[in-house]
Amino acid sequence: MSPASLIAKPIPQNQVAAPLIACIDDSRTVQRQISLTLTAAGYKVLPIMSPTQAKAQLLATPPALILLDIVMPEVDGYELCRQIHRTPALAEIPILMLTAVDHPIFRIRARGVGAEDFLCKPIAPDTLLAHLEKLLHLGQFPTRRPPMRQNFAIPSPTPTLDPKPYWDLASQRLGLSNRQRQTLITTGQKLERALMNQPQRADLWEKLGMVSYLLNHLTLAVLSLNNALKLMPENHYHHRNLGWLAEELREIESAIQHYQAWLGVVPDDVYVQGRLKLIQESVQA
Repeated sequence: MSPASLIAKPIPQNQVAAPLIACIDDSRTVQRQISLTLTAAGYKVLPIMSPTQAKAQLLATPPALILLDIVMPEVDGYELCRQIHRTPALAEIPILMLTAVDHPIFRIRARGVGAEDFLCKPIAPDTLLAHLEKLLHLGQFPTRRPPMRQNFAIPSPTPTLDPKPYWDLASQRLGLSNRQRQTLITTGQKLERALMNQPQRADLWEKLGMVSYLLNHLTLAVLSLNNALKLMPENHYHHRNLGWLAEELREIESAIQHYQAWLGVVPDDVYVQGRLKLIQESVQA
């Protein structure tokens, strides 16, 4: 098959209903570029500038596919992706996440929250159309999506990285290859051995927290980051990560405390402001 055959072709003009593509991005420039590309190829476009209003607009006009930016004010793309997948009327809509930063962690987190695909901006029109065609084709098959994260069992808090309980979880949650999983497991085991001899190394606890998160061992991730924070209380950034992990584990009070601690240092973080407001409203409801 030639590369040219992989490029999506414009939809025939006599097609009754062109697929509707929702584009959730707070950048007017990106919205304009994507709209021009998609309409020229025969698609309809639903532009959504505000992430806080996105779910309501999607429910009012369900699209065939969602383009979702990661870095946005108040609610980022990861959280919005989770909200979409937890909404029955929207859960089966494929999501293609967009970001200006091409970093492995961004790709891993995108897969972790259930995105089917990931592209780095700026995106060539042919590349975007090819990925859309692939995802719209996959959308014909209801078994394409792995189980949603909230259905996963919470791992034991025992601080161990024994690989067997986590291989399948990591595979489903993050789409890791066998080699990637084994590398993470080996790295975690090395960090644990190092910490037995150097328990006061905050940097080692921090690294173990990241590895544990990537392996879906969320309770060990929390333990590790808490230890790092105790050893280096001036590293307030851990409060932000611990707040997010607490939400993942449904420990709402802990999430509120960590977010408030972070905002005490960085009061203009609009993402954390939005998360704190949402969970406080959910507690009061």
